[in-house]
Amino acid sequence: MSAASLDCQDRVARLLDQLTRLARGLQFADGLNPAQWDCLRFISRANAHSRTPGAIATFLGTTKGTASQTIIALEGKGFVRREKDPCDRRICRLVITDAGKTKLENDPLRCVRHAAERLPHGTAEMLADGLEQLVCDLRIRHGCHEFGVCNKCGHFIGSGDKAKATCGLLQESIPQTETNRICVSFKKREPAVELGSD
Repeated sequence: MSAASLDCQDRVARLLDQLTRLARGLQFADGLNPAQWDCLRFISRANAHSRTPGAIATFLGTTKGTASQTIIALEGKGFVRREKDPCDRRICRLVITDAGKTKLENDPLRCVRHAAERLPHGTAEMLADGLEQLVCDLRIRHGCHEFGVCNKCGHFIGSGDKAKATCGLLQESIPQTETNRICVSFKKREPAVELGSD
């Protein structure tokens, strides 16, 4: 590997570190801390199956106790509420309130998005693809839990009719409104095997 290549990789690591610190610092805003913003974003984007305190702890990479304190803080501010699962009253689902949705309209991470919008189209796309590869590699190397969108999951069973989808893991039908949401039970799809000709 050339010295120039190593220098480039060091720059990527340093710049990502700077970007992470900048983004974290920006999220001490509007009465919330970074963990509360992360939690609020997750609840707004997760499917019903994943909007539980346990899934939030996994997503935040923290203990259930710490996640519970974050949820309690958001409940106290009126941004989320708990609802009992209609099929299993032991399970509590978290729902974002109208006040929470309004709060997210002022998400401090929007300034990062606005900065990304100023990048040339090709650059933004290459950056997004590269970052996705980095995140995937780091998750695999360090055994981190993977989250992903329901309709990109290996458990997702769809049909030609978009209104009909099933989770192969839970053996439950998935409402259309949930198929593009984040799932805690996400499993990367196995690449399709190409059959060779004899």
